[in-house]
Amino acid sequence: MRITGLLIGCAAMLFTAGCSEKTPTASSSEDPGNLSPVSKLTISQTKAGGYRRHRSSEALPPNPKPEISQTELPEQLVSFEWNLESHAPIGEELHPHPQGEVSLRIAPNGRLEGNGGCNAYFARAIPGEANLLGIGDLGFTEMACLDPEGVMDRETSYFSLLSTVSSYAVEGDRLTLFYDDDRGVLNFIAGDEALDWPNDEEPGMPLPNPNEPAEFPNPDVPPEFPIPEEPRPDFPDSLVTFDWRLETVSTAGQSVPVLPGTEITLDFAIGGELRGSAGCNSYFAGYELGEDAHILIQRIGTTRMACGDPDGVMDQESQYLIALSQATFFAIDKERLTLFDRERNATLHFTAVE
Repeated sequence: MRITGLLIGCAAMLFTAGCSEKTPTASSSEDPGNLSPVSKLTISQTKAGGYRRHRSSEALPPNPKPEISQTELPEQLVSFEWNLESHAPIGEELHPHPQGEVSLRIAPNGRLEGNGGCNAYFARAIPGEANLLGIGDLGFTEMACLDPEGVMDRETSYFSLLSTVSSYAVEGDRLTLFYDDDRGVLNFIAGDEALDWPNDEEPGMPLPNPNEPAEFPNPDVPPEFPIPEEPRPDFPDSLVTFDWRLETVSTAGQSVPVLPGTEITLDFAIGGELRGSAGCNSYFAGYELGEDAHILIQRIGTTRMACGDPDGVMDQESQYLIALSQATFFAIDKERLTLFDRERNATLHFTAVE
């Protein structure tokens, strides 16, 4: 059951806006004791019968990064969706995970994504020689789930362990990720169907440079649209003239309409910022336009509420935000906007709202 969550914020506000994207810090020989703060999420019931989300910070070891030249990811690793079965420190009894709750996919270009049990997540996989693997730029949506019981604790634990992965092993339909300098294991089993990733040579969303520190907006303040400079000559005026309302989401060749009683919107500004409603939460991001109708959408942040009505609204929101983050091309035909993924598959279909 997904319910509406209340956030800790200003006394006069019911919720606050923010985004939480975590960028693990590479190990440093000069400061081996450096620790990275990781946010922990818990949920408690209020006297009024509602629910409140609590966040606390705890220090975890920084994310390891291979100190050797980067190599290609093996075909077997990127060919399947992996489902978490169990985890444990080396030598201890394995802790089983509910079947199908946590998933992991790694693309040939290093993009990592999946579902942590409640929230969708994404990151960068950095392969090295001798099966070394670093995981950086970990980010995820921020929803609250109460069903199944314990899902938020399991998800928080998984994200914390995933951020310290240092190596891997693949054998048949089994994947093992070693975390905390090989002191523990995350055990996965392959899904039934092979993944069909696009050709790496096709244009797509660039991944962050692991050697450059990531910059994110203030998580407590939604960005304001900047005062626009002169737009580029080929800037499509209609992109910013209208507000856009989502009509359908296309996946695997099928178009699914937006749930009745929900509205998903998208509003572009000339200065490179966008915002809208994802059905439950408000969101905001930056965007860049390139030649040949390329678009890059990045640094997506959202407010932090969970909605239970209508049924499926949070799943719809997650699917929309993931598709939005993967948009690579766009097309405008009069009062219709379509966003495409890197394979040029139409994924998001909008109609103009004056």
